[in-house]
Amino acid sequence: LKEVCGSLPPFVVGLMIRAACLAALGAPPVWALGTPAGTVIHSTAEVTYNLAGQQSNFSISAGSTFTVDEIIDCILTWQDAAAVPVTSPQAGGALTFLLTNSGNGPESFKLSVTNVTGSAFDPLEPLIWLEGNGLPGLQTGGTTPDQPYIPGVNDPLLQADGQVRIYVAAAIPAGLDEGAAGELRLNAGAMTPGAA
Repeated sequence: LKEVCGSLPPFVVGLMIRAACLAALGAPPVWALGTPAGTVIHSTAEVTYNLAGQQSNFSISAGSTFTVDEIIDCILTWQDAAAVPVTSPQAGGALTFLLTNSGNGPESFKLSVTNVTGSAFDPLEPLIWLEGNGLPGLQTGGTTPDQPYIPGVNDPLLQADGQVRIYVAAAIPAGLDEGAAGELRLNAGAMTPGAA
């Protein structure tokens, strides 16, 4: 089993933020790795031969059956075209990510966010939101808002090749210099027991 994904984008900052991303930016489309997990494969090998001086052919065959294992993997990609400009202070600025299940079976993913050491400032009280209404950008009010992520309650369950848009919003502290950069790290990990 293999599972690791993370994305280190820049996050807000006083007025512009530089971008840093561990996940691939601008990556090409991703497809699950081949045959779906749990598929039973039946295979038969046959060899036909003849012996010198014999008029008939001889044949030997053997069959084998196996079940395709699940490959657990994901890709987490920062979606903003550039650093997200904010003011100091600001109630919230949001980064946008796309989580793709690039494995070959359904998988639930746990999410977490942390501040990046060495940033000019730490964005405050970062919260994770899951796209819930199909509208671009984070919506936290109205009749169909995006959904706040609650670990263990609404962990994204994605089919092979499935995707979910994720937002990370945080408050920006007062007193920052223009151009100060604050960064957050969003992590995604498979919830299958035994995955790294």
